[in-house]
Amino acid sequence: MVIKNWIDKAKESLNINNSENNKLTVSDDTKTSSSNDSLFFEPNANICTCEDDLLMEVDLPGIDKNELKINYENEILNIEANIDLKEYEGLSPIYTEYRVGNYSRKFKIGNSYDTEKIAAALNDGVLTIKIPKREQMKARLIEIKWVEILNVINL
Repeated sequence: MVIKNWIDKAKESLNINNSENNKLTVSDDTKTSSSNDSLFFEPNANICTCEDDLLMEVDLPGIDKNELKINYENEILNIEANIDLKEYEGLSPIYTEYRVGNYSRKFKIGNSYDTEKIAAALNDGVLTIKIPKREQMKARLIEIKWVEILNVINL
């Protein structure tokens, strides 16, 4: 509830509404938990494939690794992170470009990846997740064998 009031105060002080042209919006990626009235945001993510891995970078500013939960179940990678909102109490922002709150994001991971070997690291608010491709899905060179042409044409 604290952060929701903080956002509302910022909007009032700048006379900002929820239009797409404004810098401060509460968009569809904002959810409210019924249990404690906290805001949850879907963090931004970059996902790419490399030769042998799927790499994900997820922005989680202000998150401590002790407040981060990552689990994988039924092909879904679930990321949840909670932020301590006490440091934002009493603030009256006049301008802000990023939202502050708890984070929640889910990704469906296909069977091309070895989910038993998921690795994750959190550094300076960026969560990096590495999931290796299954061996049978990795690119490989197919050897072409030369067959004597005489055997093929039966001369």
